[in-house]
Amino acid sequence: MKRLTIGIFIDVFYPMVDGVVKVTDHQARMLSKNHDVYVFAPKSKDAHYVDDFPYQVKRVLNVHVPTTDYQLALPQLDRKLNKELKSISFDIIHIQSPFSMGELGIKVAKKQGIPVLGTLHSQYEKDFYERTKSKTITKVMLKDIMTRLNKCDVTMTMNEGSKKLFMRYGLKKEPLIIPNATDMLPSDALEVKKIKEKYDIKDVFNMIFVGRMDKIKNIDFMIDVMDALKKKERQFRMYFIGKGAHESMFKKRVAELKLTDVITFLGPIYDRIELAAMYAACDLLMFPSAYDTNGLVQIEAASQETPGIFLKDTLAASSIVDHYNGYICGEQVAPFANKILDIMNNHTQHRRVSIQAKTSLYMTWETVNEKLLDVYMNVLKESKHE
Repeated sequence: MKRLTIGIFIDVFYPMVDGVVKVTDHQARMLSKNHDVYVFAPKSKDAHYVDDFPYQVKRVLNVHVPTTDYQLALPQLDRKLNKELKSISFDIIHIQSPFSMGELGIKVAKKQGIPVLGTLHSQYEKDFYERTKSKTITKVMLKDIMTRLNKCDVTMTMNEGSKKLFMRYGLKKEPLIIPNATDMLPSDALEVKKIKEKYDIKDVFNMIFVGRMDKIKNIDFMIDVMDALKKKERQFRMYFIGKGAHESMFKKRVAELKLTDVITFLGPIYDRIELAAMYAACDLLMFPSAYDTNGLVQIEAASQETPGIFLKDTLAASSIVDHYNGYICGEQVAPFANKILDIMNNHTQHRRVSIQAKTSLYMTWETVNEKLLDVYMNVLKESKHE
């Protein structure tokens, strides 16, 4: 197989961490074993942060987006970047987001006469409305990014639910399905013992959330559920892992509701072995997100035989069968708390669901990247025939 030069363009990257960043990093790491990979991303606002990857990362001038953790790239003002782009002869471009960096990736592909692929990660309509509270602005922004994505030769997304969503957004060609995966390996007993000692994890029913401390993740709802659950049962703990723009607000609310004895904010855990052990030390992943399309966390948790609980009729729940490989419930606090109480009281059934979560959801990046590379090669083959 020919060694390819691959350009990946993304609007968010480390040290900021979210699902799109993790997917991009894992794909780039796998691809860089046999190909030359360049990731183009906004500069970090952390002056002490240093990129250390097995592929090349090219940083782009940017500005901070108010009230968020994100940076908006300004490639048109970056002279150094434009010189570098002219010096690299790419075989294929892959955009991981449809904003200023995605637009740049499409322009580079057009200039070099090469194929461009796009991965569709997010429920953009919900994201836009959450930030603007305006249906009109949301409609304009959605039309803008779909115009961009329709310029891609091929688009990809994670599951059937997100495929239908993007067709409704205005995607002209059906996207291919390339599922998410994880690099996590099952934890050994020693690692789990160490993590329990480190964070003083008691032998009770432990729940976990991993992700951005952002309202869009439905964290307020989780806090309300824990409040309702505490009124019925005290032998549980809830661990929030991550950081974000609304973290202090959530901590304040937990303190006001007097839930600090059952809810703990641990901040981010960057060590993958530690994080895997943390999943393994917990009994249930809390993931009542109506925003996520196919959260990596549900696959990470499943790798440790920790099933999740999800909201009914959401994309995040599209690979879940209730009481088979996870749990599904409507978005009402009392029923959700009662569902967790039932899970806590049905040990045999929960053990069966835990094993099935791993069997049906756990997938490695090696497997997924073989599929991705097949897509690359097919697109390149087709572009040569045209």
